[in-house]
Amino acid sequence: MEEKGEKNNIVLDFPPQTTVDVEKTESKASFAVEKHDEFTQKLLSSVLIAVLSGFLSGYNTIVLNVPDSTIFPGRSTVEWALAVSFYPFGGIFGAMAGGTVSGKFGRKGALVISAGANMIGGVIMASAPHISALIVGRAVTGAASGITSAVMPLYFGEIAPPSLRGPIGILSQFSLISGLLTASLIQLVLSQPTTWRFLVAIVAFVAFFQLAFSPFMVETPTWLLSRDSGSEYARNTLASLRGKDNDSPELIEELRGLLSSISFQKQEAVKNQGSSLVQQAESEKGILWKLFSDKQQRIFIVSALVLHSSQQLCGINAVFYYSTSFFKGTIADPKVGTVLIVIVNLITAAIPIKVVSVTTRRFLMMQSGIGMFVSCILMIIALYGKIPTKVALAAVMLYCSFFETGFGPIPWVVVPELFDPKYAAIAMSIASQVNWFFNFAVGITFPFLAGCLGPWTFGPYAIVIILCTLFTYFFLPETSNKTHREVLKAVETKRRNNIA
Repeated sequence: MEEKGEKNNIVLDFPPQTTVDVEKTESKASFAVEKHDEFTQKLLSSVLIAVLSGFLSGYNTIVLNVPDSTIFPGRSTVEWALAVSFYPFGGIFGAMAGGTVSGKFGRKGALVISAGANMIGGVIMASAPHISALIVGRAVTGAASGITSAVMPLYFGEIAPPSLRGPIGILSQFSLISGLLTASLIQLVLSQPTTWRFLVAIVAFVAFFQLAFSPFMVETPTWLLSRDSGSEYARNTLASLRGKDNDSPELIEELRGLLSSISFQKQEAVKNQGSSLVQQAESEKGILWKLFSDKQQRIFIVSALVLHSSQQLCGINAVFYYSTSFFKGTIADPKVGTVLIVIVNLITAAIPIKVVSVTTRRFLMMQSGIGMFVSCILMIIALYGKIPTKVALAAVMLYCSFFETGFGPIPWVVVPELFDPKYAAIAMSIASQVNWFFNFAVGITFPFLAGCLGPWTFGPYAIVIILCTLFTYFFLPETSNKTHREVLKAVETKRRNNIA
């Protein structure tokens, strides 16, 4: 492959059998970008349109958290549990398809498909003649959110310069909380038997808006180069994202880094499996086998699974799905309690955006876990009647606050940073599937768990939180301000030291 700049005639040539010093090239590329990191117009427009997918995920999460008599009065507890839990159930399948969809149609293309599914699901819910149709609509919007969860962190990671990847990545969680807050505020007005359809119709309107403005999003240069290593369009896209001429030295250096990483992975596939099996190595099955069987990659996929399963098994969505019923008897108006919780979430969700670039991912996870564990203990004591029950509301707010400073955003930020571009899409898809599966499990089991355990309902969640915190301390690799090659080198060094 040969690509020449019009002015300086720079050649980017990486033949299949050429050995590329990826670590050196990546370091140069990272340095070049970090020196001139800024929000260009193209980067800003792409991020703002993409975060609408996260906004809809949050909105759909809490939109049915309304009084029992509002939507289809007379429906059974099982029907309502299905209406709530079929959203994360659909998310499992959306996340499962996310890697394939983003690989075939691009990261932007996958987000556009997600917006289309949200629009269809919103229409189905708003026009539902029976709760069964509402359940179908929830499953469709869940599938859309599943795609979003697998693709949006990947999209942000591939369009942002290295020093902005943390703050932009955390916008995924911030946009989700914005959706939660919007839904909880609108519920105060529209959660009535005659107006609830407008509540769910908003999903379709926001999705339509996102589709209308999707031409202002860019496709990621990484995906474009993986499809065509000589793509001039990829080069121009990268230039627009960085605000540089397409023949500037910094841009050429970053482009070399992207190309060398792609070339390196192809070389590894040839070396490890032979030229006849290169296509198999590119397949999902081949990548999965590589992740679980390779000693170097295993800690990354295990970390991804632990973080994403713990994010749900900590019980956060039990609060968002059932807070209205959870606060009955604790405060005068449970809906106001829900709004207060989401407002606190939104405020604290801004904290990681400010500090993620100056502290480590591991620290944010550990302080989050310790704070959530203490909050769970306070909730149990308050619900058990040992301290005033209103303390339960304060404890839930504290619990949600600590969630937003670590357990909430960091799993989505860390997973794309752990993996090479070759593995990032499928790893994000696997992590998202696990996340949505346990989201579904928490959503459908919480009413029964609360009935059996009563004040001790958050006990199992507290156990998960402390176990994940311990895993973070002992095993989670640090990814802050590091390329994948640097993370890999640090993990290998630690492993050798442990053996010695």
